[in-house]
Amino acid sequence: MITSLETAIAPVGTAVLGTLVFPSHPLNYGISAFHYTNRYFAPHGKQMGSFSDSPMNRHGVELLTGLRLPGRMKLSLRAGASAPIKAAADFPLISRRTDILLQKSGKKIDVIFRYSARFSGESALIRSELHKRYRWRAEWRYRPEKALQVRQRVEYSRTIGKQFGISLMHEFRYSFNKRNRIQFRYTHFDIPDFQLRQYEVETGLPGELESRLLNGRGYKWFFLITVSPVKQLSFALKYRSEYYPDMENLGSGNDLVLGNARRYLRAYMRLEF
Repeated sequence: MITSLETAIAPVGTAVLGTLVFPSHPLNYGISAFHYTNRYFAPHGKQMGSFSDSPMNRHGVELLTGLRLPGRMKLSLRAGASAPIKAAADFPLISRRTDILLQKSGKKIDVIFRYSARFSGESALIRSELHKRYRWRAEWRYRPEKALQVRQRVEYSRTIGKQFGISLMHEFRYSFNKRNRIQFRYTHFDIPDFQLRQYEVETGLPGELESRLLNGRGYKWFFLITVSPVKQLSFALKYRSEYYPDMENLGSGNDLVLGNARRYLRAYMRLEF
């Protein structure tokens, strides 16, 4: 049995996270409980299983299981429920989530299927259909040789209504050696409503991961080059572009972009001595 307990105390509240894991073969299972009493922002981490959602004023539990199947396959399940510590109005708002993950690994091809369901903002007595979201994701990774990897992914999201969103991702990676590599990714998306939003994790400059929101209709692409001529010196360059054909301007305030395209170029250098 593996146990862990994390606590954090801030002027606006307290966060407590406890986990119990029972490893065995072929089944692993565990349970986590969290209690966040902060009121305005998260003093400790992010909501479990999320890159973007703050825990806020909630407590709840998460159940995690993993099962190894024959043929280098793995089936995972995550389910959980949470509610505000202080009731909102007359009824506490209950949030529930379920994730099912199936992985098949091979020498050259990996296949991943994922199903997610989110039920948020439901009243304890009157359940609303407006805040139920479902997502299906299928991804495959192909390695024709050691230095080359090709990835493709399709993700479909919908609510109870007839609206749905879809995104398609294509990625190419090539490593010339351990210190020199190139990556290119292109994503096309058509997501007509914020309730259908999707998130994509991008490789950033060395030591960075970037979580990107997919909403609206458009496409985006980036390329990332990492070069290290000697062990003590390394360079990285990332160019990224987004295009939204239905928009006139992007962002607002200090982030306002005049036009329907956003581009940026970032560079990195590291010298060790």
